[in-house]
Amino acid sequence: AVRLGEGILIDASAAGNDMRFANHSCDPNAEMNKKIDPETGFERAGLYALRHISKGEEITFKYSDKLWFECLCDACVNRT
Repeated sequence: AVRLGEGILIDASAAGNDMRFANHSCDPNAEMNKKIDPETGFERAGLYALRHISKGEEITFKYSDKLWFECLCDACVNRT
């Protein structure tokens, strides 16, 4: 589940599209942004690339600055 703001939580554990497989990284290649759908007026969340993402590369985004778990992403594990 990802919290996008006060009272906004996305939980794709019961249903969702392939984006539910995007994972956390402290050095992400995408970011989540909220936008207003002009047709419905509802807020929508989407992942937007921060740079070119190669075919087969994992899509990652930073869940939060305050993590509730020990981060084992490549950026943290490979710190020198």
